Amino acid sequence: MELKRFLEEKRPLILESWFQRLLEEYPFEGREFISDIKKDRFDNPLGFTLFEGLEGLFDHLLHKKDLNGSLDTFIKLRAIQEFKPSQAVGFIFALKNIIHKELCAHHDKGLMEEFLVFSSEIDLLALRLFDIYMESRERLNEVKVNELRNMTAWILKKVNILKEYPE
Repeated sequence: MELKRFLEEKRPLILESWFQRLLEEYPFEGREFISDIKKDRFDNPLGFTLFEGLEGLFDHLLHKKDLNGSLDTFIKLRAIQEFKPSQAVGFIFALKNIIHKELCAHHDKGLMEEFLVFSSEIDLLALRLFDIYMESRERLNEVKVNELRNMTAWILKKVNILKEYPE
């Protein structure tokens, strides 16, 4: 497939553009720190995880590689950061725009036709990411409810203890 070869050649440019688009969703103050992907996993865990997640998605689309744990971490991170569902998963559609822009500059009609098929694969991946995001939000809400329940039980025990042993 010609498109996949073209995308592999443009990989660094596409990933960098995609990462920059993703960063636009974060507050201005944090972007400089997050954007330094030359740091390692320990110096910049958020930037590293985000970029690694984008690489994993790109590899999945190009080479049908398994979506590994880094993708789960990536989406869970978006869920914890309390992005709206459209924001949490919407970054995938930026990839379509970036690729389309590169293809327009290349002026190859055959690649554009292949892109239409590839574009539907991106859409299917977006639906899958949405499912993962929603599962993560559900688990997060379960944890919050359990914490609230435990805290309430602890408070009630303390109140009952105070009532049983007046000063």
